[in-house]
Amino acid sequence: MKGINKKGIVKSFSGIVASLLLLGTPQMNELMAASKISVTYNNQELMLSNEPQVIKQSVMLPLRDLSEQLGYKVNWEQATGKIEIADGAYKVVLQVGSKVAEVNGKIVTIDVAPQTINGVTYIPLRFVSEALEMGVQWSKENKVALEGKYTVDEANKKLMVRTASGKKVVGDINTYDEYLVNGGSVTLKRTNSGSEMVCVTYSIQGALTQTASTTFYMKDGKVIDKLVEEPSILATAGILYKNNEVAISTGTEFKIYDDLTGTLVKTYNLKEKLGGEGFVPISYSNNYIVGRYQNTIHVIDLVSGKVTRILDSIPEETEKEKEAKYYVYTFDMPLTSQDNINLVWETEEALVFKYHDTVEDKDKTITYIIGK
Repeated sequence: MKGINKKGIVKSFSGIVASLLLLGTPQMNELMAASKISVTYNNQELMLSNEPQVIKQSVMLPLRDLSEQLGYKVNWEQATGKIEIADGAYKVVLQVGSKVAEVNGKIVTIDVAPQTINGVTYIPLRFVSEALEMGVQWSKENKVALEGKYTVDEANKKLMVRTASGKKVVGDINTYDEYLVNGGSVTLKRTNSGSEMVCVTYSIQGALTQTASTTFYMKDGKVIDKLVEEPSILATAGILYKNNEVAISTGTEFKIYDDLTGTLVKTYNLKEKLGGEGFVPISYSNNYIVGRYQNTIHVIDLVSGKVTRILDSIPEETEKEKEAKYYVYTFDMPLTSQDNINLVWETEEALVFKYHDTVEDKDKTITYIIGK
């Protein structure tokens, strides 16, 4: 989600290229011949269903396994061999058998062309690292260690970003030292306007699975907003991207940004409207905000001003209907149960929700008319 200024792929990643020089040495090839190659990303091993290959002294990685585990969308045209790797405004285009590629509209030349082996498409590690803004280290244990554009300095509680001149501090993160936690994982998503959402997440060890996170909304390298979510079983924060807008819910506030400029457009006081905290957005428009509050779907009608719990829209006129409504709610555990109602269609005038009636064993819908 975002707008990034790129001044030339080769120049921008000269530091990364230097670290990749080892990948073409005879010593490296002897190591690779001795055992299989493993690949990690931010210290987490990637689950590759197809083994990396070595072609012309270049490490080749399976395209789909790699890209999708890193959070990128992959489109492959089998008839033409054209490959697109995309995330919001960020796009890489390659062609099987061709050394010419495109990164965000800039034509670049790669050392080894993408190839298809036994029905699996492979792309060169060197190009992947440069195009997707990653650092690479090679160990004697035949391990390729990829590092994302954003990393965590846990000792100093900072989110770091890799630049051409070295790593720089983005901002503070909460590492939740008072809890027993696993190491933080970093995810990056981009918008069609080129902004970035960088989230540092920790898993809390205990009887119930909990997560805690710090999320940065960034544009042109600057932090526009930041969410800090304390350890919880239930999510209390959320981010939506829609029509070149970014909507951020802190659980008590709902803020809408113009993602083209990064400016704040509107702020809604959710606690005032709902009477409590913990609203997680699902969708919104000029006329409504839909989300989960107290673990059931609510509509905040911005036209009429009322708040409606959609579960209450299921009729209870007969014992059979009461039973049907009961089973729409999942009582697996008191803290994690939620209704099984989904938003399936929306306009500025109406919202349609679907749920499954387990008594009659069929799907039913609820229509909410905005402003009434």
